[in-house]
This record gives sequence, C-alpha cells and structure tokens, in this order.
Amino acid sequence: MQAADLRTIAKEVTIYGFPIMDNARVQYSYFVDQENPEYKATWNHLCNIAQVFTPEDTAIQTANSDTPYSSIGLDLRTESYARHPEDIARVLQ
Repeated sequence: MQAADLRTIAKEVTIYGFPIMDNARVQYSYFVDQENPEYKATWNHLCNIAQVFTPEDTAIQTANSDTPYSSIGLDLRTESYARHPEDIARVLQ
C-alpha cells in the first residue's frame, strides 16, 4: 500500500468514522453510564433539564447556552417508539 492510499484511508476514517464513534460516546455517557456526570436517564425516558448549559458541560456542544434542553435516547432495536404531543406537553410541565 502506498503512503497516499494510507492518507486517503485515514482521511475517510476521520470524516466518516469519527462522528459515529463520538455519537456512541455521547449515547453511552447520557443513557448507560450512571456514574458519569453527563448521565441523563435510562433508554426510552424523556429527561428535561431545568438549567442552562455552561462550558463545564462537555459531553457535546449545545446550540444555545441560554436554552434549557430535553434529551431522550431511543432504543429501537426491539420495537418502535411513539409519543403523542399531549404526552410530551404533560411531561414538560
């Protein structure tokens, strides 16, 4: 294999592989690792966070640091998941 081929492969791994691996890291820290300070809730449970994020919140960058967020990790391996907007409104209150 030529050096140029290796550079091309490394570039493609970075472009296409990094986002997938980073998403897995965030999903694990949010919904699996209960010891992680970034943990939100178990799979298939809506989590509402009544605080704004700061630079100390390092799991992912947030679009707006002055906006409260909700998170849900959906495990769709065994069944689909549906929520009615009225159910979500009730949870958000």
